[in-house]
Amino acid sequence: MNQVSYTVSSPASAMDDIEDIIVATYDSNFLVISDRTHSRFISLNIDKLLGVDKIAFKVRLKQNEMNKLLLVQELPATDEILIVYSNKHSLSCLRKANKGNHPLKQFVKVKFKILNLYVSKNKVALTYVAFISNPYNLNISNTRIYLDDNNVLPVEIPVGKSFVKSKLKLLSLVKIAKFGMPSLLKGGEPPINSQVKMALDIDGDTAVYPSQTLKIHKQKNRRLYSVPVSTCYTENFAVHFRRTYNGTPTLVRRQKNAIEDDFKFRLFESRPISFLLYHMGRFSRSISDVNHNIYFEKYACKAEEGAYNLFCKTTNSKNSKNYYVIDEESDDYADIKHNDKVLKKYSYSYYWHLFRANYFISTEAPAHVNLLRSNNKYVRRALITTPFVFLQHGITYLKNHDRKGVYAKNREAEPAYMVVSSEKEKKVVSEMLRLPEDRLLNVGMPAFDDVEYSSINDLTDDVVTIMLTWKPYEEHLNDFTVTSYYRNTVAVAHLLKEKLPALNIRVVAHPKVYDALCRTDLKDQLWVGKISDALKDTKLLITDYSSVCYNSFYRGAGVIFFQPDIVDYERETGPLVPQEHEYIGYRSYSIEGLNEIIDSAISNNKINLSYVRTTEHEFRYKEINQFSDGNNIDRLFSALASLKII
Repeated sequence: MNQVSYTVSSPASAMDDIEDIIVATYDSNFLVISDRTHSRFISLNIDKLLGVDKIAFKVRLKQNEMNKLLLVQELPATDEILIVYSNKHSLSCLRKANKGNHPLKQFVKVKFKILNLYVSKNKVALTYVAFISNPYNLNISNTRIYLDDNNVLPVEIPVGKSFVKSKLKLLSLVKIAKFGMPSLLKGGEPPINSQVKMALDIDGDTAVYPSQTLKIHKQKNRRLYSVPVSTCYTENFAVHFRRTYNGTPTLVRRQKNAIEDDFKFRLFESRPISFLLYHMGRFSRSISDVNHNIYFEKYACKAEEGAYNLFCKTTNSKNSKNYYVIDEESDDYADIKHNDKVLKKYSYSYYWHLFRANYFISTEAPAHVNLLRSNNKYVRRALITTPFVFLQHGITYLKNHDRKGVYAKNREAEPAYMVVSSEKEKKVVSEMLRLPEDRLLNVGMPAFDDVEYSSINDLTDDVVTIMLTWKPYEEHLNDFTVTSYYRNTVAVAHLLKEKLPALNIRVVAHPKVYDALCRTDLKDQLWVGKISDALKDTKLLITDYSSVCYNSFYRGAGVIFFQPDIVDYERETGPLVPQEHEYIGYRSYSIEGLNEIIDSAISNNKINLSYVRTTEHEFRYKEINQFSDGNNIDRLFSALASLKII
């Protein structure tokens, strides 16, 4: 912490030997620290605290004046708080934003270390050691281990002036906390990720502290914290423990996938078989000079986003062996299964090549080649440690993939190389994900090679497509009628029905929620088929935060951004990437605002393309995607060949 020393002379005598009670008061933007008689004091304009961590006055204090909180004051007309406190050698003043955390949390330290994690069909057990350091003698009560609002376990935690240093004493503090599985799965919609935390009340208000990982459990490669520690299947759930990037133990609860009940899946993903294949694959890779590359797209259920086309271009390579993974239930499977390098997902060949692979080359994170949040630690380890070439399925210039995102440096799906579509996108991606620019291949997205540039025009049918994006903070909800995704989609659909025939209005569901929306009153309006086919004649796209906007605009369509939940969305994902002057369409934050835009965009059942797609919008787009020649795959092939990947 930056500590700024700031000396103020007191009018009477130096406050270097305080024998009386110290008092701190705040009035009219001035802080006054004095003894009880007020004969000696320090006066400070608190504007001097702006932009500094704190100001400290060196004084000599008597024992009974050390480690005291002198003032905790909310500053009027601001979201800030003023705190004055003493320690052994100084009086410190700090002014900081009051972000909802307990203002006194920094004065109470918690050591909460998890020694062992265990999951079974009946319970979750944590072996832990905990101690609370309370040098300021604050009122601490109601200590508990917190997973979520429905799973809080009261525990007794020792409290002292300082932490226990004796390892023998710490050993005597080891305890086991248990949560019953029925409680953890109560209601059928538990949070998917729940970090193990310690909650306690300080002077009546709650402060929360994360649990910590022992040094012996810390990974040199933090990405491996995503590998499950302990796993089980129970009822209709897959449950496991993993750790966050910072090592905090996290309980994962998700609905079980139907394939997880299949006999062959359970055989190949059993611990002995996975262990054997994992180590055989590593050994085979170590003794071979030929790269084995695995290609796939979203959920390994598609062949429409450019990865398959790149794979086809590499099948005759003499420098590498290349395989494409796809689920046999996919609509695209029948069209490509004749190729002997196409691997059926969850087959023996699939598992062997998954563990043998030198590179994963995909439009999605490596987890999509198997199961998201898989319970299989050997599969997860292979997916994390195998280099990944990220082709992207949409241009990264809308949603914020911040440093906590899955693709960021040192995170689970950090790419060895990543495709971008412009120098502008490259700079943003490099800054957001902390990836060196030489790992960003500015060649254009492969998916755009199959798209006819500017094919949409005034003569195109007047079709509007609604395609909103799924919100990560709503992913665990089974009743999608309560989600903002559902409510916003319904609101837009109803608004458009006043302007266009129902047949001209399409709702393209996000893949994660298609089945759920089929169970709602939107089922008759849902697009059935490939997203790319839905966009072929879409004249106007209404989206919120989806990168599909850049695909649709490339074809010649207009785009409107409907973002009524932007505050919640940005709170979860971080600020959106484009500045206001970089958007390729009009924005609305309410259904009323959207109605005003639609009134100008659509009249007499006709979409005014020149209104929703201006010359300025086109100029902005060309700065974000500089390629429109249909040669992106050729450029990408050359780049990967020069890197000796294919």
